[in-house]
Amino acid sequence: MKLAVNCDLQTLVGFLDEMADAVMLTDGQGQAIYQNMRFVDLYYSLKHKHHQEISCVSPPVLPHPLSSVLERISLCDGVQESQRSQFVQKRVFWERERQTHSWDIRRDNVSIFHATGQPINNGAYVFIVREITENHMIRQSLNRAHRSTLMALANLAEYRDADTGDHVMRVSRSSYEIGRALRDQGHFPDVLSNEFLDALALATILHDIGKVSIPDDILFKPGLLTSKERQTIETHTLSGWMMLTKANAFLADSLYFLLARNIARHHHERFDGSGYPDCLSGDAIPLEARIVAVADVFDALTSHRPYKSVWEEEKAISFLVEKAGTFFDPRVVNAFVAVLQWRAQAPLLHWDHTMSIGEQSVDDDHKTLIGLINQLDMARNASGHTLNELTLELVLDELISYTIMHFEREEAYMTRLEYPEISLHTQIHRIMAARVAEIVQHYKCDGVAAIGADITKFLSDWLRHHILKEDKKIGIWALSRDKTSFL
Repeated sequence: MKLAVNCDLQTLVGFLDEMADAVMLTDGQGQAIYQNMRFVDLYYSLKHKHHQEISCVSPPVLPHPLSSVLERISLCDGVQESQRSQFVQKRVFWERERQTHSWDIRRDNVSIFHATGQPINNGAYVFIVREITENHMIRQSLNRAHRSTLMALANLAEYRDADTGDHVMRVSRSSYEIGRALRDQGHFPDVLSNEFLDALALATILHDIGKVSIPDDILFKPGLLTSKERQTIETHTLSGWMMLTKANAFLADSLYFLLARNIARHHHERFDGSGYPDCLSGDAIPLEARIVAVADVFDALTSHRPYKSVWEEEKAISFLVEKAGTFFDPRVVNAFVAVLQWRAQAPLLHWDHTMSIGEQSVDDDHKTLIGLINQLDMARNASGHTLNELTLELVLDELISYTIMHFEREEAYMTRLEYPEISLHTQIHRIMAARVAEIVQHYKCDGVAAIGADITKFLSDWLRHHILKEDKKIGIWALSRDKTSFL
């Protein structure tokens, strides 16, 4: 009988060694007790192109502390040095607490792996690392098609508002990044899967689709709304929910339409139950709606609206923090603050007063473009598990859309000024818009490798030169016209 058991064990080990997935097993005391041949190949036998400091050493004698193995994984997978301790501690904690968790890994900007840690019987825990490059490329292509379709729907629904495309893309990216930050902080591990986060980025685009039912004179009223007008505005949540419920009936297995329906109905609920339309409170509000509520309000506060001026980012953050626990889920607010802190790190290009051309709307556009180029550079520089292709893609989509919208607004401003060099300036815009579109297209074909340091340096240098030279001429012309009018 003992011989049969040993044969069965040998057969199982042989089977695991033939697997394409990398497998590691730990016991209930946090000791690695088994690693198959694929795991050894990934983390001990290979020298990686961009991680030459990793030596080719033999795997440790088992059993071996899980923390040591995870340290090795963090080195091989390109986790930044400042984040390695946190990377290891989180996964040791999740293993000890017997929580399921997962993360994605990109190597050499080409191969993509998905890692999962999951409890099994008798206190054991299994880590599985699977290459998903081909599936990832197919999924990304489908997501781009879905996002384009949803953007068209959102713009059709609110074609009257020139800023709609910019708004929905900003809220989409912020919501996605909040979801990732929540997961990194250990919140909602059973909900915040990669599939959920990808669907969230798409679903958020349709959060205000119900506004198609709101009359222009109410939707764009520059002053305060009456009580009756406010009631009319609030119906957009139920209108959007009904539209998306009908759409979901034809796509019963569509996670993003299911999330979109919940978001449309519940993104104006408040954490204390004082929101609308259903007066839900706390965790009764769907998580996706709680996330979008924070992203949507922040973007509304920091953007121009017919009824309000633009808030500075610091003021908007203070408002979110003040209302955490009443209007908003405190966990979501904390996650968004972490996102904003990440975005503010080590900017490639700084805005300063010398860049102002004297027209607030144009200056605000320039600040936004500077922010997007900085975020593109940060996303490009991220490595290992911190690199996220969808974040990079959302920044690129936002950059190209905002570039085109800014050029249109600036050209309209030049037309009102009767600027004599408008034809030359417009031609410069067209060349740059084509260049940005070309960068995006290269990215879609070649992936992250297409966005190198030369690209972000080109974008930052071009924008700095364009603002300080070409756009400054517009400001000087506007000032001279003002003086002439006064005389």
